[in-house]
Amino acid sequence: MPLKFILLIILAIIFAALILKNPQFVDINFYDFQFDPYKIRVPLLIVVLASLGFGFVLAWVRGVITKIKLKSIIRKNEKTILSLTDELEAYRKPTLPEHTKADN
Repeated sequence: MPLKFILLIILAIIFAALILKNPQFVDINFYDFQFDPYKIRVPLLIVVLASLGFGFVLAWVRGVITKIKLKSIIRKNEKTILSLTDELEAYRKPTLPEHTKADN
């Protein structure tokens, strides 16, 4: 855990240096629903933060989907184990009556 924290601090320092050294505005070009071109001017900080946030959201969604798939596999395997355990118990039950001293 401390290694992740150290890496996060280093990335934050690099990010802060990037922001301080590049305070200029950048042009963002995009199209609307009628394909009319638009241009807006935003600070570089906003572009970098938006890209970083979008990347985090994509990684989080992928992680959630993977977690859901793994939970589904675990539930399926637990059901299989339960049914095999029941089947094994059925085979372990004696088929012949037990021998007692009264039968001798």
